[in-house]
Amino acid sequence: MLTPAKIAFTFYLVFNQHKNYMKKWHSQAGITWRELSPFGVELDVDLSAPLSTAAQAQFVTLFQNHGLVIAPKQNLSMARQQEVLNLLGPILIRKGE
Repeated sequence: MLTPAKIAFTFYLVFNQHKNYMKKWHSQAGITWRELSPFGVELDVDLSAPLSTAAQAQFVTLFQNHGLVIAPKQNLSMARQQEVLNLLGPILIRKGE
């Protein structure tokens, strides 16, 4: 039988495990991000809009420092995807893509 004490204890365990994976949000140069566990960052930024020079540098730094950048809920054209990824270095473009 579930008692209020068991429910509270279960909530405590789930909440504390969840806190380890959901890090605090940071914001710098127009980019908001949080670290992911065990590696990577999640961005909260509209990549369809042009990035300032400072935001571009921050994007590159986040990738270099964390090895993985996830930017959910984006609606980018292929040309814009190429522009953003080109910040990280040269990309291969094959005919028909």
